[in-house]
Amino acid sequence: MNSASWGIWLGGVLPAVLFGLCGAIQKLSLRFGIAQGWYLICLGLAVTTVGGCWLVWFPAERQVSWAAGGWAAVVGVLFGIGVTAIGYTIDRLGVPVAKLVSIYNANTLVTVALGFWWFGEAQHVDALKLLAGALFIVFGGTLAATS
Repeated sequence: MNSASWGIWLGGVLPAVLFGLCGAIQKLSLRFGIAQGWYLICLGLAVTTVGGCWLVWFPAERQVSWAAGGWAAVVGVLFGIGVTAIGYTIDRLGVPVAKLVSIYNANTLVTVALGFWWFGEAQHVDALKLLAGALFIVFGGTLAATS
Protein backbone atom coordinates (compact mmCIF):
# COMPACT_ATOMS: atom_id res chain seq x y z
CA MET A 1 0.00 0.00 0.00
CA ASN A 2 1.47 3.35 -1.01
CA SER A 3 1.69 6.28 1.40
CA ALA A 4 -1.29 8.12 -0.13
CA SER A 5 -3.56 5.08 0.31
CA TRP A 6 -2.22 4.47 3.80
CA GLY A 7 -2.86 8.13 4.60
CA ILE A 8 -6.49 7.87 3.50
CA TRP A 9 -7.01 4.88 5.82
CA LEU A 10 -5.06 6.28 8.76
CA GLY A 11 -6.19 9.91 8.52
CA GLY A 12 -9.65 9.39 7.01
CA VAL A 13 -11.26 6.01 7.60
CA LEU A 14 -9.93 5.40 11.13
CA PRO A 15 -10.95 8.86 12.44
CA ALA A 16 -14.36 8.49 10.75
CA VAL A 17 -14.97 5.24 12.65
CA LEU A 18 -13.60 6.64 15.92
CA PHE A 19 -15.57 9.89 15.68
CA GLY A 20 -18.66 7.89 14.73
CA LEU A 21 -18.27 5.88 17.91
CA CYS A 22 -17.83 9.12 19.87
CA GLY A 23 -21.33 10.36 19.05
CA ALA A 24 -22.96 7.18 20.31
CA ILE A 25 -20.71 6.92 23.36
CA GLN A 26 -21.41 10.56 24.26
CA LYS A 27 -25.11 9.70 24.39
CA LEU A 28 -24.31 6.63 26.51
CA SER A 29 -22.39 8.80 28.95
CA LEU A 30 -25.31 11.23 29.14
CA ARG A 31 -27.72 8.36 29.78
CA PHE A 32 -25.60 7.30 32.73
CA GLY A 33 -26.06 10.78 34.19
CA ILE A 34 -22.92 12.85 33.60
CA ALA A 35 -23.07 16.65 33.75
CA GLN A 36 -21.64 18.55 30.78
CA GLY A 37 -18.78 20.03 32.80
CA TRP A 38 -17.69 16.63 34.07
CA TYR A 39 -18.06 15.15 30.61
CA LEU A 40 -15.64 17.75 29.25
CA ILE A 41 -13.20 17.20 32.12
CA CYS A 42 -13.19 13.42 31.59
CA LEU A 43 -12.83 13.92 27.86
CA GLY A 44 -9.97 16.36 28.36
CA LEU A 45 -8.15 14.03 30.75
CA ALA A 46 -8.46 11.19 28.25
CA VAL A 47 -7.14 13.37 25.42
CA THR A 48 -4.28 14.52 27.67
CA THR A 49 -3.42 10.88 28.39
CA VAL A 50 -3.29 10.09 24.67
CA GLY A 51 -1.02 13.11 24.16
CA GLY A 52 1.27 12.01 26.98
CA CYS A 53 1.50 8.51 25.50
CA TRP A 54 2.39 10.00 22.11
CA LEU A 55 5.25 11.96 23.68
CA VAL A 56 6.55 8.79 25.36
CA TRP A 57 6.26 6.63 22.23
CA PHE A 58 7.71 9.29 19.89
CA PRO A 59 10.32 11.16 21.96
CA ALA A 60 11.77 12.95 18.91
CA GLU A 61 8.42 14.72 18.42
CA ARG A 62 8.45 17.03 21.43
CA GLN A 63 8.68 20.39 19.71
CA VAL A 64 6.12 23.08 20.41
CA SER A 65 5.97 26.85 20.01
CA TRP A 66 3.72 29.37 21.70
CA ALA A 67 1.91 29.97 18.40
CA ALA A 68 1.38 26.25 17.77
CA GLY A 69 0.22 25.69 21.34
CA GLY A 70 -2.13 28.67 21.06
CA TRP A 71 -3.76 27.27 17.91
CA ALA A 72 -4.09 23.88 19.62
CA ALA A 73 -5.83 25.62 22.53
CA VAL A 74 -8.22 27.32 20.09
CA VAL A 75 -9.08 23.88 18.68
CA GLY A 76 -9.72 22.67 22.22
CA VAL A 77 -12.06 25.57 22.98
CA LEU A 78 -13.97 25.14 19.71
CA PHE A 79 -14.20 21.38 20.23
CA GLY A 80 -15.35 21.84 23.83
CA ILE A 81 -18.09 24.27 22.84
CA GLY A 82 -19.21 21.99 20.01
CA VAL A 83 -19.28 18.89 22.24
CA THR A 84 -21.21 20.81 24.87
CA ALA A 85 -23.75 21.98 22.29
CA ILE A 86 -24.23 18.39 21.10
CA GLY A 87 -24.56 17.05 24.65
CA TYR A 88 -27.03 19.74 25.67
CA THR A 89 -29.12 19.09 22.58
CA ILE A 90 -29.20 15.33 23.19
CA ASP A 91 -29.69 15.54 26.95
CA ARG A 92 -31.96 18.54 27.43
CA LEU A 93 -33.74 18.92 24.11
CA GLY A 94 -34.09 15.21 23.35
CA VAL A 95 -32.85 15.37 19.76
CA PRO A 96 -31.68 11.91 18.62
CA VAL A 97 -27.92 11.56 18.12
CA ALA A 98 -28.58 9.77 14.81
CA LYS A 99 -30.27 12.91 13.54
CA LEU A 100 -27.67 15.33 14.90
CA VAL A 101 -24.61 13.52 13.60
CA SER A 102 -25.75 13.83 9.99
CA ILE A 103 -26.05 17.57 10.45
CA TYR A 104 -22.95 18.36 12.50
CA ASN A 105 -20.76 16.30 10.22
CA ALA A 106 -21.40 18.94 7.59
CA ASN A 107 -18.41 20.48 9.40
CA THR A 108 -16.39 19.02 6.54
CA LEU A 109 -17.71 21.82 4.33
CA VAL A 110 -16.22 24.40 6.70
CA THR A 111 -12.89 22.57 6.74
CA VAL A 112 -12.80 22.24 2.94
CA ALA A 113 -13.55 25.95 2.51
CA LEU A 114 -10.84 26.91 5.01
CA GLY A 115 -8.41 24.48 3.38
CA PHE A 116 -8.94 26.27 0.09
CA TRP A 117 -8.81 29.74 1.60
CA TRP A 118 -6.05 29.47 4.23
CA PHE A 119 -3.84 26.76 2.77
CA GLY A 120 -4.40 27.03 -1.00
CA GLU A 121 -5.38 23.37 -1.30
CA ALA A 122 -7.78 23.86 -4.21
CA GLN A 123 -5.02 23.00 -6.67
CA HIS A 124 -4.60 19.55 -5.11
CA VAL A 125 -8.17 18.30 -5.59
CA ASP A 126 -10.68 17.64 -8.34
CA ALA A 127 -13.05 20.57 -7.82
CA LEU A 128 -15.96 18.92 -9.66
CA LYS A 129 -15.82 15.79 -7.50
CA LEU A 130 -15.46 17.92 -4.38
CA LEU A 131 -18.46 20.04 -5.34
CA ALA A 132 -20.52 16.88 -5.95
CA GLY A 133 -19.47 15.51 -2.55
CA ALA A 134 -20.35 18.82 -0.89
CA LEU A 135 -23.81 18.74 -2.45
CA PHE A 136 -24.35 15.22 -1.10
CA ILE A 137 -23.35 16.42 2.36
CA VAL A 138 -25.79 19.34 2.20
CA PHE A 139 -28.53 17.08 0.83
CA GLY A 140 -27.90 14.47 3.53
CA GLY A 141 -27.91 17.05 6.31
CA THR A 142 -31.15 18.50 4.99
CA LEU A 143 -32.75 15.06 4.87
CA ALA A 144 -31.56 14.32 8.42
CA ALA A 145 -32.85 17.63 9.76
CA THR A 146 -36.30 16.98 8.35
CA SER A 147 -36.53 13.30 9.33
